[in-house]
Amino acid sequence: MKTFYCIFISFFFFSLVTAQNKDSVIVFSKDAKLTWLDFKGEPRHGSFLTAESCIRISYSVNEDSGKVKVRAQFVKYSSWHRDKSTNDMVLNHEQLHFDIAELYAREFRKILSEYKFHKTRLDEEVARLFNANFNEMNEIEQKYDRKTVHGIKKGKQAFWDENIRNQLDDLDSFSNPSVQINWYSSQVQNADSISHLPLNSALNYEFPSFDLLFGQKLLLSNHFYGQFNTLGSSSFNRPLQFVGVDFVAYFSESPNAGTNHVSYCQIIPQEIIVQNKIKVNVTGFITSFEMGKVIVGGLKHFELSLTGGANTGRLRLYGNDSLREKNPFFSPVVSIKPRIKLGKLVLSLRLDYEYDISGENWRRIYFAKLPQVNLNTLNQTGFSWLLGLGYTWESTPQIT
Repeated sequence: MKTFYCIFISFFFFSLVTAQNKDSVIVFSKDAKLTWLDFKGEPRHGSFLTAESCIRISYSVNEDSGKVKVRAQFVKYSSWHRDKSTNDMVLNHEQLHFDIAELYAREFRKILSEYKFHKTRLDEEVARLFNANFNEMNEIEQKYDRKTVHGIKKGKQAFWDENIRNQLDDLDSFSNPSVQINWYSSQVQNADSISHLPLNSALNYEFPSFDLLFGQKLLLSNHFYGQFNTLGSSSFNRPLQFVGVDFVAYFSESPNAGTNHVSYCQIIPQEIIVQNKIKVNVTGFITSFEMGKVIVGGLKHFELSLTGGANTGRLRLYGNDSLREKNPFFSPVVSIKPRIKLGKLVLSLRLDYEYDISGENWRRIYFAKLPQVNLNTLNQTGFSWLLGLGYTWESTPQIT
């Protein structure tokens, strides 16, 4: 079962709007819900969809009275359904598309009421504000279909039902289609200065991403010949450094959503010296899985998450036939991670603390010669920092 919606942007002068055929459209009313009888169009030939809603937001400007009328409308003869889709679940999904359009109509009325207009640029300024509002609505409409899988996911659908209707209640004072505009007096305003939709916090702006990582581990103790970075002594070009990939996702819908990440890092091979004379190379890998909460979220371009989980992997010594050993580890870990979204790019800084609960002894690599050097033990408890540069496939509405 799939549903589809179409949005038409309508720019009508007052005389054209009042001349519309009232039988062809439904103006949003909180007391009247859509029924299947309102879908009067014929299914599009070759379409695999089960229903299609045509919804538009129109506005009209009356310069003489200084009023703007904004309406969310359902277009009957461009909306259709197939007989097999006539069930309450599909109809409710389509109704919420109409509710979202009304929510943004109310938000547009709110913006108009707060803005100071120049009489000589009234049409231009109203159009600019409308375009910004419409772009944001279009993003949310698409996200709604994507998150609910066109209404198939009942739990997600219920979440959106509740949040959208709560937002409509919050903006009930802007349910009147007519807005009296204010004229510019002494202080210039622009669209960026107007407060925007409270949906930003209610439905949140998640940005799952796939990241490239670079980082460094700082051990708590310095008992391995002083070769690795520690909290007390560190250098940028000293082990342990690593590069890797990270996948960040979400598993709930709220400003404080559940989040998780899975990462794999390869330790950059570097030469170390043990017992002040034996040269050997160190490398290895680290895998990490963590789950937690977004503690600062619901924002367009920033979030802060706190997660916990486990790191596992191993260090490996190679490049010297007398010293080919490994040090596996398993560490519970907690992380804090701020992330910044810039368009489709995501910048992040992950700070980890891990507590190594595995054995500290080195082990011979399979098929290697018996070790001829007795190595100091190594516990990998410590801190790590990881810089991330990622790509997100979630869009954030932009003011244009």
